[in-house]
Amino acid sequence: MWDNTAAAANDTITTAEPRAAGRVVLLDDDPAVLGALTRVLRRAGHDVIAVSDPYEAIARAKAGEVDVLVSDVSMPELDGIGVLHALREVSPDVPVILVSGAATMDTAVRALDERAFALLSKPCDLEQLRSNVSRALEEARARRARHAEEDERNRARFEELARRQREWTLFDAALEQVFMVYQPICKASTREVVGYEALVRSRHPEINNPGLLFDAARRLGREQDLGRRIRALAVEPFAGLPDETLLFLNILKEDLEDESFAGAGSPLMPHARRLILELSEQSRATREVSNRLAEFRAHGMRVAIDDLGAGYASLNSVAELEPEVIKLDMVLVRDVHRFPVRQRLVRALVSAAMELDVEVIAEGVETTDELDCLRALGCDLFQGYLLAKPAPSLAVPAMEVFR
Repeated sequence: MWDNTAAAANDTITTAEPRAAGRVVLLDDDPAVLGALTRVLRRAGHDVIAVSDPYEAIARAKAGEVDVLVSDVSMPELDGIGVLHALREVSPDVPVILVSGAATMDTAVRALDERAFALLSKPCDLEQLRSNVSRALEEARARRARHAEEDERNRARFEELARRQREWTLFDAALEQVFMVYQPICKASTREVVGYEALVRSRHPEINNPGLLFDAARRLGREQDLGRRIRALAVEPFAGLPDETLLFLNILKEDLEDESFAGAGSPLMPHARRLILELSEQSRATREVSNRLAEFRAHGMRVAIDDLGAGYASLNSVAELEPEVIKLDMVLVRDVHRFPVRQRLVRALVSAAMELDVEVIAEGVETTDELDCLRALGCDLFQGYLLAKPAPSLAVPAMEVFR
């Protein structure tokens, strides 16, 4: 039996610091004990539900109405250990504080096995009870917070998986709708087309420009899939054309690492002698790049450095990779006739290229003023909208611009 005298004496105890309030269910078959404990815990700021039926306490916990359960051990219909066991099956994280007037070693072991938060002697010090309830509430909140964080991580993982799966599916669809366009490269002195640069496009409504396509490939780790598709399509219009008709093909670092690039069955191999491999910014000079390019050159392929003049990296690549072709960056080409500094830079680059026996292509030419100025500076190979826009077929450019 609960000692009501001790309860009454201790009922006046107050705590020195506020406790975190919570929903506490008190379970005892003695109405006097329920009343005393209810007053104590309500004064501590808790929302207290006093019940004498153990099955009602279990049902409330199952419904999520309980933060902490305080239960007597000795009850006639279902004892506190039985309540604790049943509670663990329906609400395993609710802290349970057991109170026993005659706790035995067996009771303590069973309480430990069922993960009781505390086993208090009856009658117990009410300050000790209040302290245990407050700590149990803190633990319950910490558990809920951990569960919430884990749920959030699981949700985020699921959403990332779903997003990635959707991106993967979209990328597959875009890959199927990839096609190539070709922009001619012309020689002014002979008014002839020397070759074409292959440029990738996609008809997919969501991934419908090269930037989106390459970004998606990079995020999904599918650069080689995209590279293989591009290579297979890029050479199709050149079947039957003489090797002198060059094909300029942009390549990435991942292309260089792909063993199928120049392997048996590669669509590039029948066209090796016409291929000019344009190195992108991501594929600048390293020992590995140099070694790989040496393998391709052994098959007759040649190398172009794109965007020369855009920075130190491209100039360093000329020294390291010794390309057969360099392409002047559009920053130099645009409005070159209006800027003397750009003209001096172009003249210097063209002069250096001639000494190195390297061909120079001015790309991005859009006006006759730019063309005329570049020709006066020594350029003879040109690419840009002034001659022809990229098209699905090997278009014949407007040679009349070379007046």
